[in-house]
Parts: sequence; structure tokens; C-alpha cells
Amino acid sequence: MITLIATGGTISCTPAEGGLSPAADSTQLTRFLTAVQRDADVLPLMNKDSTDITADDMALIARAAADAYENGADGIIITHGTDTMAYTAAYLTCALDGIPIPVILTGSQLPFDAPDSDAPANLRNAFDAIGKGFTGVHILFGDKVLYGDRATKAHTRDVCAFVSPKEISGTVGEDIICMCPPPTEKPFTLRVPARTKVGAVRLTPYTTEDELYNAARLCPDGIVIEGFGLGGVPSRLIEAVSRISRECTVLLNTQCLFDGVDAGVYAVGSAAVKAGAKPVDMTTEAALARLMFLMI
Repeated sequence: MITLIATGGTISCTPAEGGLSPAADSTQLTRFLTAVQRDADVLPLMNKDSTDITADDMALIARAAADAYENGADGIIITHGTDTMAYTAAYLTCALDGIPIPVILTGSQLPFDAPDSDAPANLRNAFDAIGKGFTGVHILFGDKVLYGDRATKAHTRDVCAFVSPKEISGTVGEDIICMCPPPTEKPFTLRVPARTKVGAVRLTPYTTEDELYNAARLCPDGIVIEGFGLGGVPSRLIEAVSRISRECTVLLNTQCLFDGVDAGVYAVGSAAVKAGAKPVDMTTEAALARLMFLMI
């Protein structure tokens, strides 16, 4: 049996005063399943625009997924808004580490009932991906299946909204092809984050030392610095990096979507690493989640 956990998002939106608003309930979900000719146990967990999703909400989703697995689900589908789907997927990858069944997040760029909506196809494909060899957390959207901790939203309207800076986990076409290596068997235990006061700072030519000091004060559990290019940090900020790295974990990422960090290529990157920043080769969504779960 497959469990469908609904959290809101565009896929469930209906017109409301001020704009589209999620309206997921058991009746709506049953209608969706009838439309795509699939069957599942349905759980309307929450009704949120994903812009409003919080770490507490992610914890509720993780608990619901763990419960579904413990109750015998062969696969779990989570409908979720696109704006923060990559953050939730990265969080769930940590929280559900070792889960031996597929946990697939999907959604849509247009409401289910909108003309030419991508929602029916995404939902149908998510069901069809169960049993294809996927385990753990993935995002299925458009023509790709992406590892839950290697995805980021790149398009606001395109039906292939997400990209991965590294390898993808599968493709969607006439058939759904799993490209994952065989899973490593390990016991599954629902993880809870050890710390939650984390944040990210995107550097600009205008970033000041005070911005970094304030970030460390507000996010004492860890900061992801999105540097330039291969991981460059302006020379004027190196002293600030040195000071805040003595107070919290500082990870050094790049603002670029592809090719990753190689902080040793330029002096501006090497100086940041020497000052205490730890270069990471992952999305900022994944880096934040791993900071929270002490997996870095």
C-alpha cells in the first residue's frame, strides 16, 4: 500500500481572496486519486503554501512518513509546494536516513484543476515510481527524479522546476528509470535535529562584517556562507569569518548552481578556509539540513 501525505502547495490550490490558496482535504485527495486512477491511504497532514513551511512542519512530515513506514507502507508520496520543496526534501533525507522504501515528494506549477496542469502527470508518475528501485527521499518533478538532498528550484513557471548540481536519481519518460546504486542496508531510526538556529548568508559586493556578526548572533548553531564562484570570500570579511567560526560552525558554499566549491584555487577561498570556514560540495538546502542534524 502507498501512503499519500498532503501538505498543501499549488497542487491543491483553489482560488481565494487575495490569490490561490491550498485547500487539501480527504475529499480533494480522493478526487485526485480517482483522476489519475491510483489508490492510496490518504493523510491531509497540513494545508500550507510552502512559503510558510517551517522546521516544525518538516518534523511533522518526517514523523508522519516514519509512522506510515512502520504501519506497512510500501512507498510514501508527499505532495508539497515547490518553493521550499528542496528544503523539506533535504531535511527528510536526514530525518529519514536509512528508510528502505521510496519517499517521493512531488507537486506542480499549476493547480490540479487548472487547464494544462502538470499536477496529474506528476502525481501519476510519483505512484508509478514506487517499485522501480528507489529508496530513501527523492523529488519527482517533470522529467526527472532527483535525490532529496541534491535538488534546488531553478524555475518559477517551467514544469521542470528543479535541477540537481550533481547526478540525478532517475528519469521520467515512457517509463520511469531508476539510476540509483543498490541501497546500503542500515537500520532506520527517525532522526530529530540536534540544533535549529541555523541560517545562510549570500555574499554580495556590499556585504559588511556587521552582517556576518549579526548572522552569527542570530544563528549560533551554524551558518552557510554562499561565496562567489569556487568559494571566494572578500578579503575585507576574512577577519569576521575568523571570529564567527570560533563561535559557530561556518560552512562555505557557492552561489553557483553547478560545478561546486574548490576553495583552494584562489587566495580569497584559501584565506576563508584558513580562517575557519569549512568548504562543502552540496546545495545550501542540504548544508542547512546537515548542520541541523549534526551530519557535517
